[in-house]
Amino acid sequence: MQWFEPLIAIAAVAIVVVPIIVFFVKKKRGTLTCECGKPMSSCTGDCDTCKVDKDTLLKNYNKSKCHSTSYVYRIEVEGMMCGMCESHINDAIRKRFNDIKVFSSKNKGETLVTSKNVLNITDLRTTVEETGYKVGSIKLL
Repeated sequence: MQWFEPLIAIAAVAIVVVPIIVFFVKKKRGTLTCECGKPMSSCTGDCDTCKVDKDTLLKNYNKSKCHSTSYVYRIEVEGMMCGMCESHINDAIRKRFNDIKVFSSKNKGETLVTSKNVLNITDLRTTVEETGYKVGSIKLL
């Protein structure tokens, strides 16, 4: 029974320490979050605590995280009605392009795509239109 007590102590320490380590690792990665605490990819901006201009936050995030030049594209998208619409567009773009960040806003009717490489605008347009939404202008910011 003496060998069992140290195992219980080790397990108790692991239960406390592991979540703390996971928290700091996630924090160090720089997860982009809204003021309401939700990840930017899932925040709809409808709650009272969301006072951040997400475009500005996204640009500042990219400037602080990327040492090389980043290209930010603003795509006007018509027809997004809910968070699932935003996710549908984000997932389609992520599937088509590598090494990018995507944020869609149904409220603003736009999608922001950030990449370290120049993207083909025709491919961006086609990718969004294939999801069933109408694309307006696409601008490089």
